Amino acid sequence: MEQVENQTPTTRRDAVLSRLKKRHPDGNFADDDSIFGTIDDDYGEAESNAQKMQEYEKNASAMVDMFYKNPRLAAFFNACKDGQDPIEFMIEHFGDDFRDALESEEGKARYGEKYQKWLDRVASEKKIEEESAKNLDKTFETLDQFQQQHGLSDEQAAEVFDKVHEIIVDGLMNIVKPETFEMALKAMNYDSDVKQAGDEGEIRGRNAKIEDKLRRKEAPADIPPTLGTAAGGSVEPKPKNHKRNPFVAYNED
Repeated sequence: MEQVENQTPTTRRDAVLSRLKKRHPDGNFADDDSIFGTIDDDYGEAESNAQKMQEYEKNASAMVDMFYKNPRLAAFFNACKDGQDPIEFMIEHFGDDFRDALESEEGKARYGEKYQKWLDRVASEKKIEEESAKNLDKTFETLDQFQQQHGLSDEQAAEVFDKVHEIIVDGLMNIVKPETFEMALKAMNYDSDVKQAGDEGEIRGRNAKIEDKLRRKEAPADIPPTLGTAAGGSVEPKPKNHKRNPFVAYNED
């Protein structure tokens, strides 16, 4: 007779929990809140990925439709992908279109306006590039002065420049890191902090002078109090000079 192995029956809860532990080996599944919280996070991630896939499929479908309607455009993308010069490809496959567009009055007006916009943009970019180069030279001069004023080494000055440049680049991308906010907050409170530190220093100085005066008034512990001072108690009265009475006999030592 074939012997049947004893197996512990697995519930759906145990099966789900086993899958969660495999997916999240460092997860905490001590109670239902942690278990269902992890399941909810997985559902959210799955929904986000599904939405992204829908966007990818939508864009891919639009590209396919565009290439299907214009095979020469698909050939252009493939040529660029393979490393062919795009201008050569355009002339080779769109030569007549270029000629007709440039020779017609409508084409000259239309494409001439686009070409002028391109010229203006190139000129503007060139001007910005030249100004940027001049500003960079001035920035390095300012950095040299800053380095001398604060006694920084070349490595420290380069580190300061890299940090500021990182903030500028982040700003162009609308990225503000926590340490940047901290630096701005310290700069905003700098004047008040300096004033507060000065006031506290002035108070400590006055207190130190008062304590010094009090210490000078106090007699040292190993020296007896000086007679005639408050620390010496009552002062022995000095003998008064009385006029001698000739009719009284005085005992003189």
